[in-house]
Order: sequence, then structure tokens, then C-alpha cells
Amino acid sequence: MVLGVGAQITCQIVLDVERCDLEIKSNVQSHHTAQSGEERLIVRRGQAFGVTLHLKPGSPEFNTRETGFTLSVETGPLPRKETDTAVSFGLKDSTDDKEWSASASKSPGNTVSVSICSSPDAPIGLYSLSLHQQGHSTVLGTFVLLFNA
Repeated sequence: MVLGVGAQITCQIVLDVERCDLEIKSNVQSHHTAQSGEERLIVRRGQAFGVTLHLKPGSPEFNTRETGFTLSVETGPLPRKETDTAVSFGLKDSTDDKEWSASASKSPGNTVSVSICSSPDAPIGLYSLSLHQQGHSTVLGTFVLLFNA
């Protein structure tokens, strides 16, 4: 590989995720879906919801400048980008309620708070949520996406 004058190679820190807390209790309250129970995450389209990534001991700390990852969501029997049943999106400074988006910040302990917002037009259904970074994928959990309130 040949690099031009002044070119920099950026090494992104890879987070070692131990588990993901879908913050079911607080999310179902803010999305007014508590009547469906608190056994699984049920959220509404176009509204942000939060999850907490718990990092393994010894994992590098999250740093917005040095840590980057992509999230993906999939629903249905044959998820495809063309039908918006498979969507990947990176981190932004803040979420955008017009499209799938996410933002993240360091939390106390070795945790990362992630805010995720779906598109207001996303298909409703059962979704899987995954985190991707430098060739590694981690399934974070599943959630149900409902019509807007």
C-alpha cells in the first residue's frame, strides 16, 4: 500500500461486548408499550430507545473519536436492503427521527449508552439488532417495532 504525503492510518478501537441491556423497563414506559408486558422490548417507529453495552473487563473504554461501530437491524424471513427489512447505520452525534440512526456515549463503569432511532416508515415486526466493528459481529438482542403512537 502506498500512502500519500500527510496520510494517516487510523486504528479504531474494538470494543469487547460482554452483554447488552435492552433497558426494557424504561423503554416500554417511554414508548407506552408497558401494557404488553416487560418480557421483551417493544418500541414504536420514529422514537428513540436506549440500550447499554456492558464491556468485558479489560476491554478498551469507549471513546467517540477512536471507537466506531455500525449497527444493523433485520426483520422478516428474507431481510433485504431494497425492502428496508435490512438496514445498517453508523454512529452520529445525535439520533435523527427521520431515518435509522444511532448515537453513543461513555457511561459510568465500563459501559456504553447507545440511543437508537428507527425510521418512521420502517416495516413493523420482530427485529434482530447487531453490532459490527472491524470484521466482528455481535448480536445484541431482539425487539418488536410497532406503528407510531
